[in-house]
Amino acid sequence: SWLLDEEGLTDVYGLRDPSSNFDQYESISTSLKDSRYLRRWLHSFYYQGGRNGMPWGVWAPDYQPVGVRREM
Repeated sequence: SWLLDEEGLTDVYGLRDPSSNFDQYESISTSLKDSRYLRRWLHSFYYQGGRNGMPWGVWAPDYQPVGVRREM
């Protein structure tokens, strides 16, 4: 996967004047880390090893998922 900031996403997808919530990164990150729902439903795959995004099933999200909608 790629780890891109707002400028990187804008460049890769050719966006002009995008709507963004990057200024809310800290708040969103805290919400993800504190989510009991997401922690509860962590896929069993993550408990099977240490070479993945949640090694050995330890809930510690370090990045946020991104959705990009580009209207033509």
